[in-house]
Amino acid sequence: GILIFYPIPFLRRIPLYEASLAGMYASVYRLFPLAYIVFVYVAVPLAALALGFLFQASTAGGIVVLGVVVMALAGLVYWWNWMGGCYKLLSREQRLETIFGRTLEGMEGLPSEKSGKMDGPDSDSPDESHDEGDAEAGLRQQA
Repeated sequence: GILIFYPIPFLRRIPLYEASLAGMYASVYRLFPLAYIVFVYVAVPLAALALGFLFQASTAGGIVVLGVVVMALAGLVYWWNWMGGCYKLLSREQRLETIFGRTLEGMEGLPSEKSGKMDGPDSDSPDESHDEGDAEAGLRQQA
């Protein structure tokens, strides 16, 4: 793994993001770690073994099944990332509450999904109470 992810700087963020995402789901769904372990260490190896046996029995059948599996995985990735499938498990509010530890009432200063600009009563005017580098003061002020 280190030979794949470490040499290229932007690839280093992938395992960190995936670990934080798994931690977020584990904090909400208690059976997620068990399901993850069973899926990764039992179901995926058994499926790869079955696909290998299918290739030995019939190369054409193996290619067809492999194509179906790849298409299904591509459809799942598309649904999850671009059609909002991830929000079917945890809504945006639940994600923010899990990440930041509070509800959306205290989140006026977060960027909105549509505009990407800061929301809130004083988002257009600079705040005199703290400089831009002091993030803790901004969080205390919002709370």
